Amino acid sequence: MANTKPFEFSGFINDVQTDNFVANEITVKVGFTCYCYDDHPRKTEYYHIQGGTEQQIVKQLGQRGLTLDCNHRFIEVIEKVGPNYELWRGS
Repeated sequence: MANTKPFEFSGFINDVQTDNFVANEITVKVGFTCYCYDDHPRKTEYYHIQGGTEQQIVKQLGQRGLTLDCNHRFIEVIEKVGPNYELWRGS
């Protein structure tokens, strides 16, 4: 299923004190568990990217091929959960 919908960043990254919240490589986990994927299931994806500002991280996710075939195309939060970060979306 090809995606033509862009995603947008509409939120924040938890616990950000400065523009550069991480300088090392991070792993961002993207799950696809909402009702939008009931007919076309999609496995969880992991993106290994260089940390930086919110805008840099979102840009890198797009450059690495993140697509959202979904009504929930607004990135609301990228939250640190354990050793990784998880991407949370809304509509």
